[in-house]
Amino acid sequence: TASKLGQASIVGPSLIRLKDGRYRLYLQARADRGDKNKDGVNIISLISTDGTQWDFEPGIRIPHGSESDVDSEAGEPGVYLGLDDKYHMAYTGRFMGINRQGKSQKMHRVVFAVSDDGLNWSKLNQYYADPQNINDFVSSADVNVVNGRYVIYYTGQRNIIRATYDGLTWVRQEIAISAGHDSTMVKFDGAYYMFWMMPEALEYTRNTDRGEDLLFMAVSRDGVNWSKNYYRVVVENSDGSGID
Repeated sequence: TASKLGQASIVGPSLIRLKDGRYRLYLQARADRGDKNKDGVNIISLISTDGTQWDFEPGIRIPHGSESDVDSEAGEPGVYLGLDDKYHMAYTGRFMGINRQGKSQKMHRVVFAVSDDGLNWSKLNQYYADPQNINDFVSSADVNVVNGRYVIYYTGQRNIIRATYDGLTWVRQEIAISAGHDSTMVKFDGAYYMFWMMPEALEYTRNTDRGEDLLFMAVSRDGVNWSKNYYRVVVENSDGSGID
């Protein structure tokens, strides 16, 4: 729980199996304001040998930047093993900016970092913004290597958008899922599965409450082209009771 980690809240997990066989879980953590030794929103980690029992790793993996940086809040980590055999992270940076109406508003960008061991990270001073979205909004990037190429899905304009990446430049491709947010993709037994949050009606109305979104899944054979059949995912406890 957040309290066991000395945090006010923890969200946005990203799990990776390390090259040595262990598992590392990265989390967005909002510091407890009562703790004078911590502040703001940072990315922390847990370590496990079996994926079940977890130990907190002291320190911060990605500290938030200053108020003038694109990552004055650092969260929603997406960690993956790159083609260069290094660990890479695409995380959401948030900062206060001026919107098109000239008002102050929190902005979202995807920011990059790299690591040799998955524990000690270096920010790359690179970020991605999507000018086709209001306020260039980009968040919740999920990066996978598919057939030797980086395929990225991210949230923008309440859609799941696909982009490609050559290690330096992102190129937006198309809207993969026409309504939704916070997607993640996994490969299993020769097929790709995407999970994301979206309304039961499969579309957003003007004042939709995203807090009521449900978990859905789609299937792909190539990680790019997705089935038009969406499956609602229901997660249950071992006793059959539902999990919100």
